[in-house]
Amino acid sequence: MTLILSVFAVFSILELGVLVQFYLQKAKNLNFSFSRLFALGLGTICIIFYISGFLQIHLSRALVMTAAFTFSLPFFLDARLKNQALRNIDLYVQGLRKSPKIFLIIFTAFLVVLFMLTFSKAIWGYDAYERWLAKGRTFWVDGGISRENAKIYDPADDHNLWPFAISWLYYVNGDSEEIWVRIIPFIAFLAIIFEFKKHLNIKNWDIKKYSWILILMFTPFLWQTILKENYSGNADIFISLFFLLSIGAIIRKELLFSALFLGFAAFTKNDALPALIAFIALLPIFTRNLIAKSDLKLAFTIALSFLFANLFLKYYYQLGSRYLNQDFSQIISQKPIFKYNLYTAHAFREQFRQIQIWGLGWWIIGLFYVIKIKSLIINRLLLFAIVLIVIQILGYFLVFYVSKEDQASQIATSISRILLQIYPSGLLIAYYLISKGDRQKTNG
Repeated sequence: MTLILSVFAVFSILELGVLVQFYLQKAKNLNFSFSRLFALGLGTICIIFYISGFLQIHLSRALVMTAAFTFSLPFFLDARLKNQALRNIDLYVQGLRKSPKIFLIIFTAFLVVLFMLTFSKAIWGYDAYERWLAKGRTFWVDGGISRENAKIYDPADDHNLWPFAISWLYYVNGDSEEIWVRIIPFIAFLAIIFEFKKHLNIKNWDIKKYSWILILMFTPFLWQTILKENYSGNADIFISLFFLLSIGAIIRKELLFSALFLGFAAFTKNDALPALIAFIALLPIFTRNLIAKSDLKLAFTIALSFLFANLFLKYYYQLGSRYLNQDFSQIISQKPIFKYNLYTAHAFREQFRQIQIWGLGWWIIGLFYVIKIKSLIINRLLLFAIVLIVIQILGYFLVFYVSKEDQASQIATSISRILLQIYPSGLLIAYYLISKGDRQKTNG
């Protein structure tokens, strides 16, 4: 029964994503993207929880279950939504059937083995037990978020999208079980694969394009984030999904969705704030004359609203910042800037080389970025995307520099996780650089 309720909880998140996309867009045309709808649902759940906490609305299992069932009503009451949803599902299934049998066999076998190993026992990383699962259970036991429980677990300056998703499943189940809640990051992993495949626009058997999917799918650290004890349960895979969706939206000139997903990423962890701030600052520069002014203003407004909301919630819940609340003059006097950042650069270089962690992924990214540097520079949208990733990496440099923890120890324990956040996006840009057809379609 717990499995059934867990699946229903995830399905309700997906339904919410469908409703958000269908009713907030002008055209009212549903373009079924499993990854986008799942991510929209996660982000909307986060906003709902924050609003309920701000208004001091006590949550209960009955209230959450009522909301989950309510998400299904428009599919029965709105004939246009129902017909478009059914048509998109049919097209999605047909697309899977047209995939080469050898690929379906490999993908299915890999998925079955990963599923069996993932759910055979409750394996969670230390951070998950200490922080993310603990927060999720607290929000469930306390009946929502408050000023007290928002910062009950250190470090308390990150936002709570992942704990909210955990507590959503706890409310639906009526129990804080630790096995089937792993279905949420498992689906996030699938969403990354599906979104990447959607960008490849595969119509016929194309071994080159399917090779890109296999490179991503079999990246050791990506699937180990779901499976291995040291990594399972961290929020980085959700940032990875949001970044991939945001970068993909930039390439497709869908700046509204790009702003939304960057905002959701920042509601997951502070790690995403550099990319969100850079998006706001650089959007008018890189997209001028490429995007309609009305769409540009809307995307800018949404991104700026997410940033203000992020900072306001930190103030309202008294979350503070373990990095900003320091004497920077003392840090600069004690830590030579060039020396410390050079050490960080070498650490990233060594991490990129680790085939046992990343497979050939970072080697491919580096190779294609170098040989296609001209194409990258002349394509404003791709350049915008890569600039956001570079600024995101520089944000990691800054954190490693100002952190109170020992630099070497912190880098050793976190560098793989933070690189996971940008890895699928970096690989997607590499694909667009090497693919002439897709590059022409996105050329700015």
